[in-house]
Amino acid sequence: MGIPVRETSFLTPYEGSLAKKLAQAVELSASLRKWANASGNDSPSEESVLLALIQRIELTNQQFDEQWYRYWEVCEKRTQLTYDAECGIKPINERLWEDTGYQFKGGR
Repeated sequence: MGIPVRETSFLTPYEGSLAKKLAQAVELSASLRKWANASGNDSPSEESVLLALIQRIELTNQQFDEQWYRYWEVCEKRTQLTYDAECGIKPINERLWEDTGYQFKGGR
């Protein structure tokens, strides 16, 4: 079982906000570049700010994804620790209850 692919339809409000900001920044940057090319002007100073904003949002998204994958790995390890046939908490707990029940069988 590999790492699952994150569903983009299940974005958190924070991720949704970042996605919206990223789309707006990319659109505005493209508009500024198109305007500068059409008018023959140099790139406006705002474009560098927008590019920095886009990079920052993409970095934040990447960090969020990395945290999500770490969380997934921890959940997988927790599940394995709980249910592992040899040394999992659940099988050990079941054996403990069986041993405890055996001690009280037959009126002992």
